[in-house]
Amino acid sequence: MTFLNSPLLWTIAGAIGVAVPVIIHLLHQRHRRHTDWAAMELLRRALVVRSGQVKLEDILLLLLRCLVLALVAFALVRPTLEDQAEGGLLGEQRVGMVIAIDASFSMDHGKYDTRMEEARQRVSKILETAKEGDPITIVLMAESPRTLLRGANFNLDRCNDALEKAEVFPERFNLERATVELATLVDELKGSVKECYLVTDAQAVDWANFSKEAANGLETLARKSKLFLVPVETEGRENLAITDFSYASGSLGPGGLSRFTAEVRNFGLQTHDGGSISLSVNDRNGTPRSFGPIKPGESRLIDFYPDLDLSGDANLTASLGRNDDALAIDNRRMASVRVSDRIRILCIDGEPFAGDGPGETFWLRKALELNQLGDDASIEVVVTDWQETDPSAIGEYDLVFAANVEEVDSSIARSLDSFVRKGGGLVLFAGDRMDLPSYNENLGGLLPGELIGISAFGEGSETVGDSPGETSWTLAEPTSSHVLSQLTRTMPQEGRDAVRFRKSMEIRPDDNATIVLSLSGNGSPLVLEKQVDSGSVLFFATTADRDWSNLVVHPLFPMLMQQSITHLTNRPEAGRAGNLNPSESDLGQASAESLEEALSPLNAVVIPIAANLGGIVKETRKGTEISRTLLILALLVFLLQGYLARLFTNRMTSKGESSLQESLRKHTVVAARRT
Repeated sequence: MTFLNSPLLWTIAGAIGVAVPVIIHLLHQRHRRHTDWAAMELLRRALVVRSGQVKLEDILLLLLRCLVLALVAFALVRPTLEDQAEGGLLGEQRVGMVIAIDASFSMDHGKYDTRMEEARQRVSKILETAKEGDPITIVLMAESPRTLLRGANFNLDRCNDALEKAEVFPERFNLERATVELATLVDELKGSVKECYLVTDAQAVDWANFSKEAANGLETLARKSKLFLVPVETEGRENLAITDFSYASGSLGPGGLSRFTAEVRNFGLQTHDGGSISLSVNDRNGTPRSFGPIKPGESRLIDFYPDLDLSGDANLTASLGRNDDALAIDNRRMASVRVSDRIRILCIDGEPFAGDGPGETFWLRKALELNQLGDDASIEVVVTDWQETDPSAIGEYDLVFAANVEEVDSSIARSLDSFVRKGGGLVLFAGDRMDLPSYNENLGGLLPGELIGISAFGEGSETVGDSPGETSWTLAEPTSSHVLSQLTRTMPQEGRDAVRFRKSMEIRPDDNATIVLSLSGNGSPLVLEKQVDSGSVLFFATTADRDWSNLVVHPLFPMLMQQSITHLTNRPEAGRAGNLNPSESDLGQASAESLEEALSPLNAVVIPIAANLGGIVKETRKGTEISRTLLILALLVFLLQGYLARLFTNRMTSKGESSLQESLRKHTVVAARRT
């Protein structure tokens, strides 16, 4: 047995109610005044014979009145017999339903009827089992829930109007968030039976392996209600989609050459014959490019080199041509970039030119100003001594490069922190002049990790190279998807091996830092990046001069610096916020057998597509509320005690005693029983 209202609250209220007549009875007995009067002796002798019977009758009436209040209190708790089916005089069945419809974009699949249209039909079958007045909640589930009806009394026309508003959203199905929201909606229902329906296409990516959060959420739902999983499907699962479209490399300045790459993937079970893909820039359509057949599960990368001569924001969209898959929503993908006429860079030199050689930023400035021509240069580099840096002027630049700066005081640190968080780019080069405690303390929020110390090749067993006779580290094989790592990967292996490092700055990376490049031999990070609000910080664990390595005189260095400028002054991923989650493009569905096996510990019911949905629901529906029966019983007991009170009183006063005796007895007994 379960209760729809709080048992504790109404038990306390019922106990107080039952105690009231008992207390009144006891107070009445306690406060009777005893007066010695000679004439009363005759009355006392006349009443003593019936006093025992009167007490028994009074106790019986008291118990019946207490029972009335107890039954009313018990009825207000709204007890429900869980194993009792509807029908009979025992009680009534009120069914509360929460119907959750998967509204992720995979539900738009279908050449003729979409999965969403099939879902509407399945929900209509569920609603046929409801009765007028049953509380109904209908909610759409994607990345976040959208409630169409909330606890509304069932009305077929109202529910059909809500179903007509059900639409597919360009979002994934967030099962973890859905279960949390549904548990709240189930708690709001008032019914002897609570049911929760998940109407979904049961994609394998969501249902084949639950996350721990999703499993806990489903367990909570199954505990609070009878849980039903109602799968839907459409013919076939063929689908071709653009799963990624992003800036790959090159210059985004006026006249520069930039490369964007689109990834097209075949999620179907058959080889796709191929098709075309086109790129539009600011709604100007380009020439479609053809691509060949793509096997099931394989991807094809297509490169574009758009004309971005105009400065300002550029919105790029890659779109597939017409193809034979039945899900069109994932056939396009977007990216946004910002093309700047002029980029201002501040170089903070930690070891300026002193007459005995080039300063710390000599090679760095050459790499940053590569191919710049006088007044027409799109990149302006300003070099300043670290001791003469004006904190208030940092915000006037697009990028800040700091090379082997000895100390970062609090004022500079605050300016750099504000600069980065507002979208600026900061690049730090290591060096032997750096005061590491000052960096860790003042720039801890910007650094991609904790600076430990300087490591020299051959100082320990962990730094020994791959082969005897080596005197320095080389670059490890680039494995990151970062743009700088991809750029390094394009260089031949012999070219990468020519870069040599004798020293590096040891750094313990943060959990949210990205390791872009590493050193071979010891595997320590060489280049790391950390996102800080709208900006980014790049850290090079080597110097910007030739003291620790030959990187600055290697062809890779100017390539890395030019690519860093483009990467840090433009955030293409920010323009992809409206793109779809590619996981929804995989239309493969979990089988009914696997779903039943996964949900069997929860006692959930999986209703196969070909099964009689309404019949299964009615067969499993158990739970009858008996509050109405209890209230009727309380009324009958109340009428019974009233009848008995009148009967007992009349019987006492119907004897042949004197009029004085009759009057006094009737007055005493009737007054007590009325109380």
